[in-house]
Amino acid sequence: MSKIEALITPEVLRWARDNVAIEIPTAAKRAGVSEDAVGHWEIGRTRPTVRQARLLANLYRIPFAAFFLPEPPAYRIRVPKDYRRLAGTLGREVSSAILIDVQDAWERRAVVLELFEASRTAIPAFEESVSLSDDPEKVGSALRGILGVSLQEQVSWPESRHGFNSWRARIEDKGVLVFQAAGVPIEEMRAYSIADFPFPVIVVNRKDVPQARAFSLLHELTHLLLKSAGLCDLSTRVERPPEDQRLEVFCNAVAAACLMPANAVKQHPIVAHQEDGEAWTDPDIITLARYFSVSREAILRRLLTFGLTSSRFYEQKREQYRREFEAIPKPKGFPSPAQDRLSQLGRPFVRLILDSLDSGIVTTSDASDYLGIRLRHFPKLAALLEAD
Repeated sequence: MSKIEALITPEVLRWARDNVAIEIPTAAKRAGVSEDAVGHWEIGRTRPTVRQARLLANLYRIPFAAFFLPEPPAYRIRVPKDYRRLAGTLGREVSSAILIDVQDAWERRAVVLELFEASRTAIPAFEESVSLSDDPEKVGSALRGILGVSLQEQVSWPESRHGFNSWRARIEDKGVLVFQAAGVPIEEMRAYSIADFPFPVIVVNRKDVPQARAFSLLHELTHLLLKSAGLCDLSTRVERPPEDQRLEVFCNAVAAACLMPANAVKQHPIVAHQEDGEAWTDPDIITLARYFSVSREAILRRLLTFGLTSSRFYEQKREQYRREFEAIPKPKGFPSPAQDRLSQLGRPFVRLILDSLDSGIVTTSDASDYLGIRLRHFPKLAALLEAD
């Protein structure tokens, strides 16, 4: 069976690889063949086996049947507008890792829409919106109210991971799909958003620390409020077209105002009794960051906004934090498949798939494909879903 040739269309095979920007060596490694073999398949000199074609379909994120189309489709992955520091005019293209992740996000959103329609369940409406002419401090304050997060609750969170999960849950309650990217280097992307409604999407990079992911969440939520998708690294320190720069500055300002309300920062005992107008000790910065469940860089940037530190000191500490982040050893061990998928896909998506399986709307095979794990992991996934 494994030696049966797949009567694929060579041009479609080439299109599928180009669509996700995968190089021939990567495709050859996945199919277990030489680079020349892949090249020959793409010009029709030889054909892959059915097994090899299925492996490539999985890698290229397309249905296996698409290889048999008579010609390449016009479809291209819809990538959010690129606001990253090194993108666009500096010649940096969107990587294969990002393209694949964006394609996966689009497909998950399509699954959610299909299942809601099949179950005849009311689709939640995301009705909130803002304008770039609004005051970001007021938007940030209003956003806390919309999400229902009080300062008292926020400062009671035991650690930053709990804080990230809490913000995520409140945003998901508003009909936003929140996923986590696991295969994209942090240097390439911090987060992105898909501003299609209903069920807009936010994706944050799981390689980032939890407190930084919380900031990314609210930055991308502001993109959604502006009805403007974005592929972001959250930097505002380089040349961009004025409107792009203005939008990213606004999203950062709203996220900061939501996470660190002005009065709460200024009235905190450490800030209220600060005598030096520029330098802050590391213990004080850490205490403030932990209080608000944000990164050290975020709290310093907020202090800079209020004129409570200098740009020189902020840049000095920012570089220090960058070096420290790069020196953090990679965690040992791996989460269980069930834990991994719940973390990446989020509770609403996982619950929808399992509920649809229980009601007979989807098959076990479909559920396994949507969740990316085998059937034997479903009981553990269901148990994690119901855990507090």
